[in-house]
Amino acid sequence: MEIQQVRKFIKLIPESIWKKIYSKCQKESKNWSEFGWHNIKYYKNVPPNMGTQLQKDNRDLLEIPYERKVFYPRPLFRFSLGEEYPVAYFASEFIVALAETIPQFRSDEKLRYEKQMNQYLADKLNAHPDQYGFPLSFKINKDAVILNLSKANNILFTNIENIESWNWGKGYLFDIISSRDKDVYPLTIEIAKAAFSKGFDGIIFNSVRKPNDIMVSSYIAVLFKKKSFFRLRKMDNR
Repeated sequence: MEIQQVRKFIKLIPESIWKKIYSKCQKESKNWSEFGWHNIKYYKNVPPNMGTQLQKDNRDLLEIPYERKVFYPRPLFRFSLGEEYPVAYFASEFIVALAETIPQFRSDEKLRYEKQMNQYLADKLNAHPDQYGFPLSFKINKDAVILNLSKANNILFTNIENIESWNWGKGYLFDIISSRDKDVYPLTIEIAKAAFSKGFDGIIFNSVRKPNDIMVSSYIAVLFKKKSFFRLRKMDNR
């Protein structure tokens, strides 16, 4: 499907429907405040790795990991706002955050917790010897309005698929955004931009990187506004 076609269908949704989508999400979004959300950033592994002291990130910029910002421009990320606005990403499970951010795990379509991730957490596997990760934990504010795209029957896609000229069948958009293929990113960016323009604070979607052998809540939150979340306690990780 061409990106311009998706843009066309998004624009066909009447403002009255957008208001209903927003209202429904407003009522449901407080559920996301019950989760702890994790954000990890990696720095060059130059001991001592102190989260309260200046460290060099992958761009050779110095910052204090536990005081770092979490909003960055993401030109081509899943559900980012392109180059126009910075966004922040969080995972609802710590191991999903690891699977999303460690290249060796992220690229492995057969990733397993017991054989790989558990070994990493037990210091028996050094998946990225040149980097040291500093996680931060957050909560989403109860009044943040989040567009939930984690289920196939989400309200946005249902309304698009009910447009008379839609020809791709039920569940098509959900299957597209659930692909590991980076070619879907321009499509997800169009959806994120539409949600942002309608006042949403962010989007929830499913990670496509989680380990295959355990059941975890694999939600990813991409947040558009700094007021939509707050930070919790510090947390150490190698």
